Amino acid sequence: MPMKIPNVPSMCPEFHITYSLEGEGWRVVQRHMNLWGRRFAEVEVLDEHHVIVNFYPSRDRKWARWEEYRKEWIYGELARTSAKPKGKA
Repeated sequence: MPMKIPNVPSMCPEFHITYSLEGEGWRVVQRHMNLWGRRFAEVEVLDEHHVIVNFYPSRDRKWARWEEYRKEWIYGELARTSAKPKGKA
């Protein structure tokens, strides 16, 4: 019988994103960590206004397609929020 691969985080991150915590930034961090899975994300604090979140893939590659979708959602949301005009026109 083949050994089942455990659904645990890999040793190397899939990708990482630097976030600003100002304004609604901390909510974006929470949303992205919840979307990816808290067990598979790690926060590193840079200073009181910035963090880096490392997103780790599962060692079980059956999750690879789902992780790719979640990664697209995260980057898509970042692209939409950075394209929004800030302040008064």
